[in-house]
Amino acid sequence: MKLLKGLLVASLVTSLSLFTGCSDDDDNNDPAQTQFDLLSAYTDAHLADWTASGWIKDASDVYNNLAARYVIDMRSAADYGTGHIEGAVNATPSTLLSVAGNAGGKTIAVVCYTGQTASWATMALRMSGYADAYAMKYGMSAWNQTYAGSWDGGCSDTYVADFVTTAPPALPTYDAPALSGSQTSGADILADRVQAVLQGGFLTKTAANVFADLSGYNVINYWSEADYTTFGHIPGALQVSPGTLFADQNLSVLDPAGQNVLYCWTGQTSGFMSFYLNVMGYETYSLKFGANSMIHGNLGGHAWGTGGIADYNYPVVTN
Repeated sequence: MKLLKGLLVASLVTSLSLFTGCSDDDDNNDPAQTQFDLLSAYTDAHLADWTASGWIKDASDVYNNLAARYVIDMRSAADYGTGHIEGAVNATPSTLLSVAGNAGGKTIAVVCYTGQTASWATMALRMSGYADAYAMKYGMSAWNQTYAGSWDGGCSDTYVADFVTTAPPALPTYDAPALSGSQTSGADILADRVQAVLQGGFLTKTAANVFADLSGYNVINYWSEADYTTFGHIPGALQVSPGTLFADQNLSVLDPAGQNVLYCWTGQTSGFMSFYLNVMGYETYSLKFGANSMIHGNLGGHAWGTGGIADYNYPVVTN
């Protein structure tokens, strides 16, 4: 009997030591997750939905479905007052979410001068639960020809001779940004970050800014590789294909300690994605008017003024 008790005690001690050892190993292999870890796990699970087709639509969609749309106008109060889409509500970045809360179940359509700020704001809305919110493509410039000057003035061929058609360079890998905060869930961190980016406003750079200091920015071309080499690109620009800026894919090409400049065809897609990138902790600027501000005449169907996009003359009201 004594022998049996001794064996049982020895077995229990061995089991406890093994359990404790495994517990210590698990603790050492499971370091506390950072705010970025929690946020990126959450955004990676939702980014495909936020960026799904339908985040930007023609002015005709707003006009033909106006009764079912809640239009948010991001232009200045003065310009809104001189003419806006019937029923539109004026908002600023800091009031966007509170204004959106009055949508009453209608689909939100965001409007600005050119579609760029509206695209930026649309990502904020989609990240905040307005899954079907969208930007009106080309803004008021495409609603009525009276407002087309905003886009007409943004187009240029100034940098045609400066574009190069070299193959894309190898993509760098940077460390993740350090985010401050006390939230412990990805959803709560996201909500705080969305508010912070809205308060900071839409960050943009012009082509002149970039070409004046090509080595001072981490420039990212947001096209396919084929378009990058066919249409040409800003010298030294990285090439990142649309749909690959997940944390587990190409997000690490963003410099957490520098100024990142993202560009596309028109500044609308880059505006949309720049909101997300700033939420993730990267100081990211959208290049105003995109390639249209640099090589407008070479862009074919990607150019402002083609395909009837400026032919609408929909009505505006002043009340």
